[in-house]
Amino acid sequence: MRKGFFGMLYKVIYLSKKGLFVNLVSQKQLQKIKKRNFIVAKVKERLQLSRQVELFEFLSLYYTEGENVYSLLLKYQQFAEKKIKRVCKFILADLRRGKDFSLILQEYNLFSEEINSFFIISRITGWNKKTFQDIVNLLKAKQKKQKTVAKKALYPVLLLCAGISMIFFVSYSIIPNFMFFFQDSGNEIPLMLKLLSKEHLWKVALVGILIFLFLYLTYRTIPSRIKATIPFINYFFRAKFQQFFWQLCFISVDTGVPLEEILTDYLSRDKKGMTGYALSTILSRLQRGLSFDKAIEIPFIEKKQRVLTSLMIDSERKKLLFNNFIQEATEKTDEMQGVVASLVSGIAIFFIAMLIFVLGYVMLIPLSQISEII
Repeated sequence: MRKGFFGMLYKVIYLSKKGLFVNLVSQKQLQKIKKRNFIVAKVKERLQLSRQVELFEFLSLYYTEGENVYSLLLKYQQFAEKKIKRVCKFILADLRRGKDFSLILQEYNLFSEEINSFFIISRITGWNKKTFQDIVNLLKAKQKKQKTVAKKALYPVLLLCAGISMIFFVSYSIIPNFMFFFQDSGNEIPLMLKLLSKEHLWKVALVGILIFLFLYLTYRTIPSRIKATIPFINYFFRAKFQQFFWQLCFISVDTGVPLEEILTDYLSRDKKGMTGYALSTILSRLQRGLSFDKAIEIPFIEKKQRVLTSLMIDSERKKLLFNNFIQEATEKTDEMQGVVASLVSGIAIFFIAMLIFVLGYVMLIPLSQISEII
């Protein structure tokens, strides 16, 4: 299948003879910029959740069956925010070339896997108001979940900010007075006091940042299959994969499009990672003629789910069962996010406790020295 004219969208910061520029560019435009200018930073463009909701709410409200999406996007572009207006410019350019709307959205990689699954179906069956409304409902549920996670993360973030503020206050206001005392008395300045002094604090912070970056980059370079063996990550990945896979199954039954066709379309564009590996396994088994419950016999699907799928008879029962699986996977994902938030809170509390201990120790050093002199 032909690759998109623009491909993925990137936000690029680049330096040219005329100055420093920030632009949203396509893959093809990025190659031209690389030849002529120095690229400072490059990140894949992803639409914010609020902007995604706004776009699909507009389409679900004003779209009529069989209408050309191009004319709607032209109107939407007139009042949209600057950022989404730039994205619409690329989409409209590809639509003028005769490309399918759902194919453009999927190739630009502006949305999550759950939303991309709707694009696969829409490319096969065509767009309709229900599809746009289903996307809006999914995005709003995700938006609500994000707000819940943000509330849970607020407490540890405030604790960490309070701790960092305390370090700076002690480093810049209290420790300089102690340093004068040691310098006047001729005694050696303790190591802990030196580390927290304003002259050395930035070095300690830099070492901490470098350690964090090293751990982060090390994690990113670990292959997905090895990550999946870690219990915590495996549990979270299983829940995410199940949520995505059962949604594909639900849409397949709801629209009447064979699951093999959906999986083939998805894998023709994305075979990377554990998701691609798992879906490839399921697809190959279905193509060999195995029953659905046998085809999904992989580590990421629970035994209970495999057994229950063998009892499916009619479409309504399938839809009900798949919807239940989606809800269970969503609840597991929410549970894991709650665990992560609690873990971060625990780390923040431990950090504050250690900080109070260190600061107390630092304060006692000069006091003990004073008492010895007296």
